[in-house]
Amino acid sequence: MHHVQEALPVKAVVQGHYLVEAVLSRGEAGNTYLVRDKRLGQQRFILKEIVHAGGKARYRFPVAPELLQQLEHPALPHVHHTFTDVRRGRSYLLIEFIVGSSAASLLSKRPGQRLRLSETMELMAPIMEAVAYLHRRQTPIIHRDIKPSNIIISASGRGSFLVDFGLAKLYDAEATTSVLRYGSPGYCAPEQYGHQGTSPRTDIYALGATFYKCLTGIVPIESSERVLQLCEAKNDPLVPLDERMPDLPSSVVAAIHRALDIDSDRRFASVEQFWEALQGWRSADTGGVQQEEESHTLVSMLEAKDADTTSSDSRSTPVLVGKESKGDIEVNSQALPLSRKRRKRYLTAGALAALAAIFLLSIGMSFGLLHIPSANSTGTSTGQVARPHTSGPAVQSVGQSYQGTIYNLVGNTKGVMSLIDVQRQQHKIRGTFQGPLGKGLFLGMIDASGHIQFVATNGTGQTTFSFDGAVRGDGTLAGSYCQPVQGGKCSSYGLWSVVPAGGASAHADSLVS
Repeated sequence: MHHVQEALPVKAVVQGHYLVEAVLSRGEAGNTYLVRDKRLGQQRFILKEIVHAGGKARYRFPVAPELLQQLEHPALPHVHHTFTDVRRGRSYLLIEFIVGSSAASLLSKRPGQRLRLSETMELMAPIMEAVAYLHRRQTPIIHRDIKPSNIIISASGRGSFLVDFGLAKLYDAEATTSVLRYGSPGYCAPEQYGHQGTSPRTDIYALGATFYKCLTGIVPIESSERVLQLCEAKNDPLVPLDERMPDLPSSVVAAIHRALDIDSDRRFASVEQFWEALQGWRSADTGGVQQEEESHTLVSMLEAKDADTTSSDSRSTPVLVGKESKGDIEVNSQALPLSRKRRKRYLTAGALAALAAIFLLSIGMSFGLLHIPSANSTGTSTGQVARPHTSGPAVQSVGQSYQGTIYNLVGNTKGVMSLIDVQRQQHKIRGTFQGPLGKGLFLGMIDASGHIQFVATNGTGQTTFSFDGAVRGDGTLAGSYCQPVQGGKCSSYGLWSVVPAGGASAHADSLVS
């Protein structure tokens, strides 16, 4: 279960002069507040709190403060300064407060929870420019959490803003992702949950998903579920955009579906290319889309829905910056215009390599593990693995076995695996694992929500596989796996899925309870 950090109380004073007026959001990594600077009268700011990982006194922000503080774009909020409270183990970021409402809030109050094409283009134009600006940096900055709730529409007519850089990182072509990352179901590209690492094309997937949501009112199906279906040589479960909205121009449909391609190599190479491909809507036969009532401006859309101009409904915060401090407190001060039908698809070898080690978290749709992972979701270390043992309190024998399939996404091969005589002692589970490398013991953990992690060992006690997953509502256990090598990296990756050997989901329920 994830742990939400204790929030500062309303009326608390931070740094001697920032008065907390409201708690805007709570989270595992910290909370977000609306504060007023008592020295400046009624001027308000967003205060983003970052809890130091593992209680350490030092914390590295995802992107160096000096780099984010150099950002200047009309669709990105300004970061005023940052400070660190070493005693409490937290850092704070003071960010420009945008008076307005989130695109998610706007959509929720529109008929069908969607926008017209022209409204969507007006909303997204500044966002596309801002993301392109980030990607054009000498070292590109990847946002990694683009979605309607992270887009704020200014009530004063300043347009739309891209906020919350809590997941932002610098792009490193040689880097890999070795642990589960935060993300938002439906907007995350598959590589965000694997070992391949993210790139600017990760943001392009999220932009495509945001367009899909704005135009249809429906969040795209989670990318991990799409990967699973395609690995089984089934149809891509993503409903084509023109099936939901048949009047959309074909050029717009094609562009959005290309942005949403599971294989990052087949997506647009840049945001500019994506934006250019979308421009066909201006001259295309819109089939009545443009002949609807006169399109609204962003401000009039807010007025039409009786927007709450405190922006407390946005639940999101702008750019994160920070600076490490050895003392108790340290403070830092602080556009460019951009010019498919559902079908059976098989993953090519290149696509499989790109999708290696996807953390299959369609399970998160049932247990909420995708958006905010378990506090223990960093996985079991491949360097020091706890060995199964027989001493200690008596275990509860579940007496259940599971059989299923293990997919190697790197080698594009499929095998069988079994979990035999699964036993549980409180949150610990153990039993016998049988898979591609033979038979051995497995040992792991399962929490009350059904999140499961375990490692399999061979006869000599060497770790052969590391698994992460959860119990689905139908009793299936499913997730991703890694074959670890020295240094905590993985030599091979893939997906796994098993069902109770007896076919009854009740046994899986007993595993969780």
